[in-house]
Amino acid sequence: MYSSVRSILLVLIAGIGDFVMATKAIRAVRSGYPDAEIHVLTSSEGAVIAQRQPGVDRVWAFPIRELRGDRFRVRPIIRLVRHLRKIRYDVVANLYPVGSWAGSAKMGLLFSCLRARSKIGQTSGLLRFFLDERLPTNVFAGKHMVEAMTDVAIAIGGRSDSGGLELSCRDDSSGKWDSLFTSGGGDPPRLVIGINPGGDRPNRRWPAAKFAMAAATLTARCGARVIIFGGPGEEPIGQEIQDALDGTALNLAGQLNLRDLPFFLSRCDLLMTNDSGPMHMAAALKTPVVALFGPENADYFRPYSSPDLYRVIQKPVACRPCNQATCRSGLCLEAISPAEVVERSLELLNVADSLIGQPRVENSAGISRRCTALLR
Repeated sequence: MYSSVRSILLVLIAGIGDFVMATKAIRAVRSGYPDAEIHVLTSSEGAVIAQRQPGVDRVWAFPIRELRGDRFRVRPIIRLVRHLRKIRYDVVANLYPVGSWAGSAKMGLLFSCLRARSKIGQTSGLLRFFLDERLPTNVFAGKHMVEAMTDVAIAIGGRSDSGGLELSCRDDSSGKWDSLFTSGGGDPPRLVIGINPGGDRPNRRWPAAKFAMAAATLTARCGARVIIFGGPGEEPIGQEIQDALDGTALNLAGQLNLRDLPFFLSRCDLLMTNDSGPMHMAAALKTPVVALFGPENADYFRPYSSPDLYRVIQKPVACRPCNQATCRSGLCLEAISPAEVVERSLELLNVADSLIGQPRVENSAGISRRCTALLR
């Protein structure tokens, strides 16, 4: 443990799901340094979630996604670094792995600009030359990303616990949206199934037509109500699924902000999803998840939740893991059938119903009665 630590900057310039996976590590740092000022530097999207993270005193948003769209949009980054340089942190630690020489060089440049008594991170590429304490290269190897980032937190003096991930729902979301989940006329509440067909890269997305087929089967067999999620730019995917379901699904693709999304995910009895940020958000909320994995290794990025609350579907292919943004064949996801997704969904609903039965999702009552017979 570092002595006399009054300020810590945790660097996590990654996506929404990556920040959610880091919440256990952040909690560990707070436990190890209860009186320290803890800041987090994360992506613009992650910052929206980080604003409500317990134990974080200040969030700095790094516009990494915006930079991808416009390589010359560097002025906001320069201003951000200038603000950070005014603060002399006791500890600056990089929580996330650096996977390439280019990424290592960029992270090294950032660390060279920061002022700190001690800079800590993974020994990787050029970044190693800007660190005061170098963690082993394999610190992220062979373990789930949540556990790996927690190990980094422990290395800087954090104290881990047996708890899982954390995600808060916005206080006013229930008042704004709860009517969408209320049954009228005294009818029993309907099963709510969420679909998240988007993903950070095209080759992480199971075909929209297959999502629609699985949803149609579950709707017919369980009387389920379907809600389609999706971020900006994923509206066409949501529309394709809604059209295939003859307009019966509630299509929210491109309509929800990240502050309200946790509320909707918490109200779902099941989320069928690609490997994505909403997958990790749902896992943190203890919403049952059927996760469809393509190029990534599910052992490292699966939902971090009770085994009774998720099912991973991933087919063995020789080319995994794959860091390409596109793929001509798409074998890893094309091999997953709607029938298999339906089977895993029904299985999970019956198991999860006996576990949940708690205030988290009141509309899950009666799932076993409606679906158990369908598995026989």
